[in-house]
Amino acid sequence: MSCDINHAIRKFYASANSVFSYAASVSEITKLYLLESYCLPILTYEVMLWRVFHSKKQIGNLNTCWNNAYRKIFRMKKWESVRELQSLCGRYDLKTIFETRRRKFMCQLYDSSNSFIKLGCVTLFICCISGASLFVHSVCLCPICCTLVVHCTVVAAVVCE
Repeated sequence: MSCDINHAIRKFYASANSVFSYAASVSEITKLYLLESYCLPILTYEVMLWRVFHSKKQIGNLNTCWNNAYRKIFRMKKWESVRELQSLCGRYDLKTIFETRRRKFMCQLYDSSNSFIKLGCVTLFICCISGASLFVHSVCLCPICCTLVVHCTVVAAVVCE
């Protein structure tokens, strides 16, 4: 299953162009703050909702959109890399932002006091590490040690990015 990212890309460029037209006379760093406030959430919100279905190519295309915004702000050529510029500004590329948010979310799940949420987090972590898709038959509480017991079967091997 794949998701169409063109909608997110169009919305991002439309909002970025709006920021550029209204903020033509402000400094580059102010434009960057405006883009981070108004345009970056368009990419990150839509992507985080359906992150599971993205391919590396799609994430790369979204990262290109974000890099193009840097190029426009700082008047760079299309072939010039923005990696050093992002580093000097203390910013990250979109791939790193996604990975950081995903890890933060997984840590919050794992730290949850709800045992079923924690179980889901551990199961998801195992799936991502092993590249397996699990079918959970049943989840029950062991009466002796009061721990969760999961009965599951590996359904298919998948690539978890």
